Amino acid sequence: MPPKLGERLLMTSHNVGAGDKDIVVPEKKEKTPITKELFEEYKNSLQKMLDKNRGLLEAFSGDVSLEFIVADKYAIDFESGKVYLDATTLHERKETEEQALWSVLHELSHFLDYVEDKKGILDNFKHIQRKAKKIAPKIERKVVEAFGESHPELVESIKKKQPSGSKTLEPMSWAEQAGYKMYHTFYNCLDDIHVNARLTWKAQRYRPEAEGGQAVKTLYRDTLFPGNDYAEHPKHMQMPYKLLRESMVPDQNVILTERVFQEFENKIPLMGKSLTPKEWANEILIPGVKKDKRTGKSQIKQVSASARNAVIRQTLEPVFDRLLLEDLEEWEPKLPAPPNEGMEQGASGMPQMPWEKEYKEFTNMSPDQAPEGFYEDLAEQVIEMKEEQKNEEEKKNESQGKTPVQRAQELKDAADREWCRKNDLTLEQFREYEQLEKKIEPYLDELSNLWTKILRGLRIEQGRRMEGYFQTGELDVEKVVEEWPKIEQAKFDEVRVMERQLPKEILIRKPEEIRIRLLGDNSGSMNGERIEMLKQVATLILSSVREFNARMAWQSSEGDVVTAKSQVVLYGHDHVVAKPLEAANGDQESVDMRKAVTACNASGNDTLDALALHEVWKTINTPEEQERIKSGKVIDIMFEITDGGTGTLHQSMQIIKKLKEAGVITKAFQVGTAHEGEKKVFNTEWKEDGKIVGKDLSKVVPAIAEMLEKIIGEKF
Repeated sequence: MPPKLGERLLMTSHNVGAGDKDIVVPEKKEKTPITKELFEEYKNSLQKMLDKNRGLLEAFSGDVSLEFIVADKYAIDFESGKVYLDATTLHERKETEEQALWSVLHELSHFLDYVEDKKGILDNFKHIQRKAKKIAPKIERKVVEAFGESHPELVESIKKKQPSGSKTLEPMSWAEQAGYKMYHTFYNCLDDIHVNARLTWKAQRYRPEAEGGQAVKTLYRDTLFPGNDYAEHPKHMQMPYKLLRESMVPDQNVILTERVFQEFENKIPLMGKSLTPKEWANEILIPGVKKDKRTGKSQIKQVSASARNAVIRQTLEPVFDRLLLEDLEEWEPKLPAPPNEGMEQGASGMPQMPWEKEYKEFTNMSPDQAPEGFYEDLAEQVIEMKEEQKNEEEKKNESQGKTPVQRAQELKDAADREWCRKNDLTLEQFREYEQLEKKIEPYLDELSNLWTKILRGLRIEQGRRMEGYFQTGELDVEKVVEEWPKIEQAKFDEVRVMERQLPKEILIRKPEEIRIRLLGDNSGSMNGERIEMLKQVATLILSSVREFNARMAWQSSEGDVVTAKSQVVLYGHDHVVAKPLEAANGDQESVDMRKAVTACNASGNDTLDALALHEVWKTINTPEEQERIKSGKVIDIMFEITDGGTGTLHQSMQIIKKLKEAGVITKAFQVGTAHEGEKKVFNTEWKEDGKIVGKDLSKVVPAIAEMLEKIIGEKF
């Protein structure tokens, strides 16, 4: 057990406890009032600093042609492309010019991260809101237990949804807002670690050993996160604070409660690695370095927000979840302060947010002072500027009288149309896929567990293998030949020609490939809700496979990785491979996905599924492919969805038998109303692998998600 220090524990590299002399007590800094003249002088000084470093800002931004101006607020001028940065916070922190320049680059790093993976950032906001919704009932329960009888009107008010103030998020109740704040702070700390490491790589002056690096270390140590004792904070806040502060002040370890210390000692297994939370933070958040094969120059290996967050959800987030749940059990809700003198406490307003004081302190300490939505608006500005460069006069005329939001939407539509035009896709096909993804989003979340199981297939297992060489063991003849000169000279003490069986960590990579195929009935009776359900299943499979490959991409430098492939074959009177099994390059994969979904259109009268089944058989009809499946190197899963029987029963059954013998996992669903004859044919064709769903089509998508998890679970 780790050593105790009352309720505190000092974490050092040797995990040794320490006395109070090791606790760094922050010096209280009082805010000093400033006159308007002195503030203007400070702003002018910072502006000169920005102007002097214009080259650094341009190099840092790449092709983002924005003008940064020091002001007394954060704002964006959409007409001029000027970004106004707030000097008030910088002055209150008494930041030096070097520290202020770093703060600007820190904000810019967040912005660049957003621009490079806007979807990943926005998706994570939605993920945070989903986590908030899951934790909200526990927060509400505590308030009900505390005030349900004495203040029923307050309990009722906390359940009402309020606008989130974001274009991305749905309205939230008071408890959901509290949960969102908690998870948003957690991810904010981790994002700060990432952008700070990225900044350090791109701006050499902020390397730890440089003068700028020392200035930033001082800023974190003395101003942003003063003191190193976080044992008084809630346990769930100690975790991200430790990771962030120690990443910026590595020579000063953070003091935690024993419970949090234990979580930092535990190792978390994933993808063949077993690391502590701090080691996972370094693995996920600190950009690596790779060499350009063509030029030989070193460059940063950037990890997208999507890839980072996917791994965080499987490693660090569960630790945060556990600590937060423990804190909520101990949390005691408090009534709001009386709004006016003489009024009874709690007569109006909402309860205090959980740990309101601590979260307010974090907001004041955070280097990120840009308001909610700042990066989103800034990204839209960049898109707009690029469009205006193409045809400046025309865009100026078109933008008369339109709000920034309207213009941003028009620009997005224009960009989408251009992408569709280049890829021979209609805007309707593009939009339809987006809408379908939203509908099946909850099941995509559930499939994250599936991908975790697959990734854990890249696991390190204990085994035994021959290692050498020693003086005792099993003789290796080839080694004897190699060592013969020493044997002839009787130098037996130097001879090592024996092998031994020794314990060895063996990296087991299994499987190498996952294939998920969908055979869809495209006959005329598959109309209305049935065809909509088929499209949702196709979207679920295609999007989840894409997500898995994105999550694998970040570890590509580790060697061979598991790949996932998807295929969609539609059939009726004829058949069509709507989405080929082999992944295409570039945008073509995304195009193929959208075309496959919109190709589900219910046409023709026949239901000849033998054609589609044969298409699958062709891809594995070699001894090599079948050996890969049977050996477990390939998991091949095929789903068929139909609303009727088949017009090719005999041929279909023969092909299904061959597929199963080859190791392909075959499953089928019959949807919608079917007469007894069709059900009999379906059951004859599929036997135990068939499931009659009937009218309740809403069960199909979750059933497939659940079945995928079950199939993979049996493989590991």
